[in-house]
Amino acid sequence: MSDVTVLEVRNPVARKAHYCDLCRRIIWPGEQYEAQHNVYDARAYTHKTCAHCRAYASVIWADDDGWLSDAGLDWLGACDYEPDTLWKLRLKAQYRRQWTRTDGTLMPVPRLIRCWVFKPRTCSNGDVRASRTSRILGVTYEPAVTP
Repeated sequence: MSDVTVLEVRNPVARKAHYCDLCRRIIWPGEQYEAQHNVYDARAYTHKTCAHCRAYASVIWADDDGWLSDAGLDWLGACDYEPDTLWKLRLKAQYRRQWTRTDGTLMPVPRLIRCWVFKPRTCSNGDVRASRTSRILGVTYEPAVTP
């Protein structure tokens, strides 16, 4: 099995309509999205992700206990994710609705609330240093771009 080689990651603003490769909704012109240019099994492709799914994917990757494949996160993996808190469950429900409300308008983009956690670690020479990691505490929302 081959690994995915990431060639480039960009965050352009859409000039035309695209489909998000995670939630499969339309990324409308004027929306910012992530375009990741990859090579897998000697084939080049571009993986496009809307801003909403980028936040959701960050939560899934932070909770990964090794169940994600080496090839990365796909639609099925995002659907199979089992949240352990209420705010993560809400994110999954919004993801399954393709980030749209019942009236068809786009939901706001989730913004992750992070905190830094410092843990002591012992180096090979016996020195004790602080190791810094990030934890996701919850989400807040920013206004959505209307198509």
